Amino acid sequence: MEKQETTKKKLPKISIKVPKIKVPGIKMPAFLRKFFEYLKESKDELKKVTWPTRKEAIHYTVVVLVISTIIAVFLGLFDFLLSKGITFLIK
Repeated sequence: MEKQETTKKKLPKISIKVPKIKVPGIKMPAFLRKFFEYLKESKDELKKVTWPTRKEAIHYTVVVLVISTIIAVFLGLFDFLLSKGITFLIK
């Protein structure tokens, strides 16, 4: 089994601040407060993510492409044989 690399890549700093609109008698709508809170929580969660290394990302991409190709060929062959079989039965 391959040894996992534990290098963390630094992401660019993103500053999300809830704008403070100070207009006498008018408050920020609740949906906007919730939206900005969601953005802040999303940013906090992204800090916890362990991003794959370039080597791992390439490996996983190749695995997905190979498996997708195998399944596509299998389904194409199955469809072709089934259509030929039904055509043979109908004639």
